[in-house]
Amino acid sequence: MREELEISLIDKYPQVLSLCSAGSFSVGDGWFWVLDALFGSLSKLSEDDHESEFLVEGAETRFGRLKVKVRKCGEIERRLIEHAERMAWSTCEQCGKPGEWCATDGYFRTACADHTRDPYSRKDMDEVLRVFVDMDDVITNFKGAFARDFKNNPACKWPQSRQGFFTELEPVENAIEAVKALAEISSMDIHILTAPSPRNPLSYTEKRVWVAEHLGYEFVKRLHISPRKDFFDGDILIDDNNRGKGQDLFRGRLIHFGSDDYPDWPNVLAEVICHPGRHGVPVPLRSRLTGLGVDNRQATERALRKGLLYYRFVLMDLLLSRTEPELKTLIGASEKDIVEWREANTLPFRFGRALYDIGTIMDWAFGLYRGEPRKAVNWISRSLPALSGASPLQYYSKTGDIKVIRGVIERIKSG
Repeated sequence: MREELEISLIDKYPQVLSLCSAGSFSVGDGWFWVLDALFGSLSKLSEDDHESEFLVEGAETRFGRLKVKVRKCGEIERRLIEHAERMAWSTCEQCGKPGEWCATDGYFRTACADHTRDPYSRKDMDEVLRVFVDMDDVITNFKGAFARDFKNNPACKWPQSRQGFFTELEPVENAIEAVKALAEISSMDIHILTAPSPRNPLSYTEKRVWVAEHLGYEFVKRLHISPRKDFFDGDILIDDNNRGKGQDLFRGRLIHFGSDDYPDWPNVLAEVICHPGRHGVPVPLRSRLTGLGVDNRQATERALRKGLLYYRFVLMDLLLSRTEPELKTLIGASEKDIVEWREANTLPFRFGRALYDIGTIMDWAFGLYRGEPRKAVNWISRSLPALSGASPLQYYSKTGDIKVIRGVIERIKSG
């Protein structure tokens, strides 16, 4: 269940959910209303009986059925819980529509007709882009934790062998937001693919615990732990190493995270969002951007408040709505190119990447002139001596290089 839904339950029913926190409800969003009704009844019962020690510890899915975990359950509470669990038997765990218990793809689930197949895998889609993401030093800061532990205990040559090492890892900057943003795109199938540590047999369990805590229960079903990554079939593999565990034999596109071309998640996202797939099919960029859930104003404002990376995708969407002469100037597209992608509602990778880069420059400018967007827009169109008299947009159109523009912005910030 999404974190905001969990928190809303905890805030609404503190009498019976004082033991719970975000992550206590390992179920789909579709069962939210079932739990909401149950906790409302239990809270009313608790108010009437001040000596009751009944408390809810959480909820989870067991073999496709709802299971509510409680402490010191009385007869009345037990009956209310059993009734709620029976209600969930006919409710789709993912969307809340009428559903039934089924067993497909190796999993038991309660689902409606639309979610009978694995809701976290879209392998039946013709144009799906399957993406595998490594964990260590891509999503989790392995090297930082290794250096810290080794400094504290130099006698231990293998800090990763310590129990709890993997569960305590900090996320890489922007990694959680980026993976979740990609997972929201309807035409992408995102999986976690990580190798176990031969120095720590507990790494299998600890990595699973980390994924559930930081990415949510839904990603647990998309977690794969294997020492050979070439055994998996996909379009993209995002990894901090380009060899050693079969990365060089991966049949799709290997994105080397941390390299000069892809030093961070923003650069990786630009590659993934515009990737044509192994068959070279034009990227349905507008539909991918639409699938991010940032089309309405409320969602966009929420994204801006959180500082999510797909704010740049919003800028790309806005740029695509500009007039054709402006588009030709911005990304070097011909009239034929524009006609073709407008008719097909697609965008080839080189143009998509150019739009992402321009969106990135705009994002930097907005950060430079915080709270004054008009100044930011004027700046990217203004001639600058540091760019040989060209504006940032003109410089990018001529060179395709945003690193120099980034350097100019950093010098302005530093005074």
